[in-house]
Amino acid sequence: MNRFPVLKRLIVSNYLLYPGTAQSPGIDFSFEGGLSILAGINGLGKTTLINMLFRVLVGPFELPKDSGSAKFGAAAKANVTLWTKRKTYFSQRVPDRAKEAWAELHFNIGETTFVVRRSLANLQLLHCAVSGDDIAITPKEELYQAELCKSASAGQFVDFLTAVKYLSFFNEERRDILWDDQAQRQFFRILFTTPEEAREWIEAEQNISSADSRARNISATAYQYEQDLKKGRELLLSNAGTEAELASQQAILDADLARRKELEELAAKQESELGLLRRDLERTKLTEDDARRKVEEIRFRRLERHFPSLSDTANYILTQLFTDGHCLACSQNAQKAQNRLQESLENHTCVVCGSDIVSEVTTDQDGNEEDLDAALAGLKAATTQSQTLRDEEQKQDENWRRALREIRDVTAAANERSQSVASLRSQLPPPPEELAELEKNIKDLRDREKVEKERRLGAEAVYDALLDKVSGRIKAATEDVGRIFQALIERFLEERCSLKFSTIKDRPSQSGRKFLYPSLRFEMTAAAFEGEQIRDTPDDVSESQREFIDLAFRMALAEAASEDGGISMVIETPEASLDVVFMTRAAAMLREFAKEDRSIVVTSNLTSSVMVPALMGEVTNDPDVLSLRRQSILNLLEIAAPNAALRAHKPDYQAFLESGIKGHPA
Repeated sequence: MNRFPVLKRLIVSNYLLYPGTAQSPGIDFSFEGGLSILAGINGLGKTTLINMLFRVLVGPFELPKDSGSAKFGAAAKANVTLWTKRKTYFSQRVPDRAKEAWAELHFNIGETTFVVRRSLANLQLLHCAVSGDDIAITPKEELYQAELCKSASAGQFVDFLTAVKYLSFFNEERRDILWDDQAQRQFFRILFTTPEEAREWIEAEQNISSADSRARNISATAYQYEQDLKKGRELLLSNAGTEAELASQQAILDADLARRKELEELAAKQESELGLLRRDLERTKLTEDDARRKVEEIRFRRLERHFPSLSDTANYILTQLFTDGHCLACSQNAQKAQNRLQESLENHTCVVCGSDIVSEVTTDQDGNEEDLDAALAGLKAATTQSQTLRDEEQKQDENWRRALREIRDVTAAANERSQSVASLRSQLPPPPEELAELEKNIKDLRDREKVEKERRLGAEAVYDALLDKVSGRIKAATEDVGRIFQALIERFLEERCSLKFSTIKDRPSQSGRKFLYPSLRFEMTAAAFEGEQIRDTPDDVSESQREFIDLAFRMALAEAASEDGGISMVIETPEASLDVVFMTRAAAMLREFAKEDRSIVVTSNLTSSVMVPALMGEVTNDPDVLSLRRQSILNLLEIAAPNAALRAHKPDYQAFLESGIKGHPA
């Protein structure tokens, strides 16, 4: 890929985050050569605007598994996926869900001009013109992507997207490229090989990776089968008597289970019979109660007639004594007193003093003795039946509970026996036919693994030949990268530093062959050391140095690869990590790059009194120069929906920005 997008104009309409002014609604901003600044404060949409530029350019597509992981991955990405936030990222930032909002981007790639308009509700492509001619819009945007790749000399759209995302844009999603050998490898492939070679590279890496992955998966399955076969053979030798013991234990277990089944059936039958018996007992109790009341009524009437002067309480006490021989005074059984009372009633004597009672009551009036005898006989029969049923119910209940206890004991024994049987069964060797089938499967798997390894070897041979073909060209290109990087980074760093060429061993698969890849290693002097030291990781430099060293490397890659020198870089400036001196030096590095056909779009949060004037250049009050500087600034203080801070302090922010435009630190 040797040509990059150069931004020319952005138009945003009906997007409530950027209402614009009464005279100029929305956004209509032209990117002139050199530096353009997106100026504002927190909450005015600078990051949203940068993402809008990116998404209008590349559409709702993303690199696969590109969720901010630390490394690029050993193998090149072969395709793109849909961006999961395509329907929410811009729409959720405005109350009308951006239903009528659209953004249009004008840009060039080499001699080809593009005009692309997208809905901000879902990033759908609404209009696309290439060098003045409209092109058909398809759901997957194949025609548009083909035009992008053709004009950029990119092997495929995934390469174009990778280069734009990580070279043209330097935003919150950035990740280190200089310190990532795999990232370097992929950018050398994308930038310094022909489109055909880039496609062959991807295909070779994917073939190597796929064949290696299949071989490893097959090997893992074969290994598991081999372990099973080994275990089966060991069981054949070490557990010869296990089968007989298992048969014995199984027989006992079967007997226990059969006994438990019998007991469960018996317990269920006993429980049913016990329920019927208890219902009969309840009915008998009712009959007994009826018979007892009948006897009590007859005796109560006799007491009333023989002792008409007794009070109700005394009559009740004597009746209870007469009926069941129970003394209500001392709560004890009083059978002798009951007998005396019975004799007194029969002999017509007083129960207390034994004197004869002279009464006019006749035998007929006293009640029929046969009725009392019949009632007593009925009570005795009911009581006998009730007691018989009680005894039977108690016996049946004991039998039922005994069955339940035996079920519990048999179940516990069966469970313990079942574990023993399972343990013995696990010690049994597999049947001979099963072992033979395992051996056959292992052979088939190892044969398939061999085929996949041969495929990997074939792909590796193709890959090796391709690397040999392009390595000299890449090495020459890295010399240009190092030279450009040196010119840029010396504007920023005081320490001496450089990029040193080296080769590293790595592989595009987990277990395949290793290859030699070109690599650039960063070296820089340090206060405690003599000479330059290799800085192998981003942690070997300060945070502020890390950001701008990696940015300078991206700039060098893009400039070295660009055939016509044209490129626009969109940079979300990491101002917070820079001190006053290094803000000035960072601005100098950006201005050094933004020459000829190269341009930079940079954000400023208006938090620094140095960054804006440093980007603008020398102090001036020349009206023509100031007019040109203002044209290079997209002033979000004027066109963005104001937040509380802007409403409260807008004059102060405006004065701060105006001072920076003139080159004066505030």
